[in-house]
Amino acid sequence: MALRSSNSSEPLLGTAASWLELLNQNTVGSSDMEGSSENSSNNERVSAKRSKKTSQKEKKTKRPAKKRRTTYDIRKQQKADLMAELSKLGKQLELLQHRVLINKGEANSSIERIEVANSVLHERAQHQHVAIAAMQSMLVSRMQQSLSELQPTEVTIRLGIDRKERRRTLLAMKDEKLREAKRFMTTWGQDLDTGSSFSQESQFESLEGGFSALRVDNAPIRGTTVRAVFDAIIHSMQNAEILISELFGSITIREDTDFEAADISQIRLVSSTKHGAVVESNSVIFSERRRVISVSTR
Repeated sequence: MALRSSNSSEPLLGTAASWLELLNQNTVGSSDMEGSSENSSNNERVSAKRSKKTSQKEKKTKRPAKKRRTTYDIRKQQKADLMAELSKLGKQLELLQHRVLINKGEANSSIERIEVANSVLHERAQHQHVAIAAMQSMLVSRMQQSLSELQPTEVTIRLGIDRKERRRTLLAMKDEKLREAKRFMTTWGQDLDTGSSFSQESQFESLEGGFSALRVDNAPIRGTTVRAVFDAIIHSMQNAEILISELFGSITIREDTDFEAADISQIRLVSSTKHGAVVESNSVIFSERRRVISVSTR
């Protein structure tokens, strides 16, 4: 740009001088700002180093926390222990199998002897069962064939109208009937364990339609006397009409014999069933109680 006159150039020089002054101020300000930023960065570096050193010291002084075992780690350890135990047992099994192979010859021979002995015993037991079954079949066949005949416990008694004559007839046969009954019961129970309960009943129907029943009971009674048991049995037999009425729901009437002696009882029962049928029975009961003295020798 060309300067026309001195008067006009003075304002321009003043303006330029002011611009130079402003530029110098900006330069100084920027340099001051750069200096302050450098100082702040240096301070930050120093503080970072200090904090890093402090954290390292804290890490060194702080104790490490004990790590807690998880369920997975526990199961893993248990599995490892079991696998080790399994390996140990496998080795023991191999050792035992080796010993068995060594003694195999003698073991096989002893097993064969035992098997033969068991087979013989089994066959012997089967023969005994078959023999017992054959005997039972013979007894049943004999009972079926003799249904129309008198049984060992049966007897035909003919009594008159006179009560005194009836008593004399029954008294005359009392000892014989008790002796036969005692012999029958002694023979039947000679191999029976009298200390345990046992009951057996046989029922038969004859070709004529008659019905027979034979029942034998062995019932140990503890905590009482023989006399009390004897009296209870006689009382129940002499009051059979009550038991029959309760069991079958029928009306049963008993005819008394008016015998003075309690060891002989004639019981005539007449029952009317719910179907209208009339059933009559006439039974005689002989009883006797004796004191048995047992003598033990040593």
